[in-house]
Amino acid sequence: MSHDGSLAGAGAAAPEKQTILPPGCRILAVGEGDFAFSESLAASLQPLTQGQIVATCYDSEAETLERYSACGGGRLDRMRAAGAEVLCGVDATLPVSANKPRDGPADMCVSNRMMLVAFLRSAEKLLRPSGRVIIASKDLYPYSWWRIESLPQWAQGELHLLDMLPWELTEYPSIYRGPCNVNRDAAVKATD
Repeated sequence: MSHDGSLAGAGAAAPEKQTILPPGCRILAVGEGDFAFSESLAASLQPLTQGQIVATCYDSEAETLERYSACGGGRLDRMRAAGAEVLCGVDATLPVSANKPRDGPADMCVSNRMMLVAFLRSAEKLLRPSGRVIIASKDLYPYSWWRIESLPQWAQGELHLLDMLPWELTEYPSIYRGPCNVNRDAAVKATD
């Protein structure tokens, strides 16, 4: 979703690869689970400048290390060594919240939608004119029920959807090659 009104690929065939994060941009990853997203970014953007990547999650660091074996296996330490700032125990709904909202039954899907709409309303005020909000999600239930494509309209601001594409078509084709499930370390269905 873009603040500057540009539309990637409008009127033309989609390029083989699309740049979603311009060089030198600052990245705030909100709602990380196992930090696979931010670790991939940190590895691909070396060397990092101070404050270039700040990655947050809701769970405490102890809960994160216990819940995700990859984090306990050194992921958070590797990210910090690479120059990323890692913050655990961050409740991003206060006052701004969206990499991965909590999943669950249908009422939880509606709650996640509402949280993401509130996040977009708040984020719009904080973005630079050419800033972007990128929401990483899976395209299967319950995530598909979040209706990410409709969130900018529901937020009633100036943000709009640029594109929905699999990571393989970005500058980060291997970002989700490994497990990224909540409460388990099994592989997920690839995004179509």
